[in-house]
Amino acid sequence: MIDINSYIVKYKFLDHSICDQIIDKYKKNNFEKHHWSDGKNIEYENEKELEVTYLNNEDASFIFKDLEKFLYDYQDRFKKNERTKKLINHVSSFRINRYPKNTYMREHFDHIYSIFDGNQKGIPVLSILILLNDDFQGGDFKINGQSQNMSKGDLIIFPSCFMFPHGVELVTEGTRYSLIAWGY
Repeated sequence: MIDINSYIVKYKFLDHSICDQIIDKYKKNNFEKHHWSDGKNIEYENEKELEVTYLNNEDASFIFKDLEKFLYDYQDRFKKNERTKKLINHVSSFRINRYPKNTYMREHFDHIYSIFDGNQKGIPVLSILILLNDDFQGGDFKINGQSQNMSKGDLIIFPSCFMFPHGVELVTEGTRYSLIAWGY
């Protein structure tokens, strides 16, 4: 039997200079307050929620080109037979999460309706997170209550289901930046 934590896989992914370039390029974007939906279009907001914007298609393509091999590696680790060979067929748009001082993301799991209600259809199977900086205090990323000890440029992939509740603790100094996408 596989230990549930073995489904949480961390990789060294982006070079620090690329992380810096992404932050520099997007930090002046118009970020919106993050919101929640329960699938019935009811949104919950809170003044301590993070802020979000999206990578443009050119930058997303650049990231995805390198991400693809890590997604194949992740899927190969857990394939049981030919029918379970491919966990995902698509990856959503990349979102930039910005956590200024005194913001966080409450614990949740990624059973997301709103990003898959247009032309894209599906429910997230894999959550994909890339930490863009580590020059902040607080802001630990936790899955099942356990800190993931991520460094700048790290990629973490884990199942999006209810068995992997995750969140980001309150940022107490600086600003935390990360990229998030979902495989479906």
